[in-house]
Amino acid sequence: MGRGLKIFIAAVAVLIGVGAGIPNIYRSYVRLQKLKNERAELTLKRDQYEEQLRIYDEEIEKLKQNFYREKIAREKLFMIKEGEKIIRINKK
Repeated sequence: MGRGLKIFIAAVAVLIGVGAGIPNIYRSYVRLQKLKNERAELTLKRDQYEEQLRIYDEEIEKLKQNFYREKIAREKLFMIKEGEKIIRINKK
């Protein structure tokens, strides 16, 4: 076999090898993009959950205060202290 033919066969083999790898590279790229998008969504959810947790922690701290517990009992549960009377005002 001549030297030119060997180079040609080697070049064709390299092109076939590269050509066979291109679909794999593309699939890997698509998969990477999907994973990046999923990571961004999960990061956003995590941040939202952390914010909600912070709000709950603040509420727990407020509930440790007698004044706040009394306020909640009066406003949301319509509780009164013994001897108190509720006066309702009708708005016209």
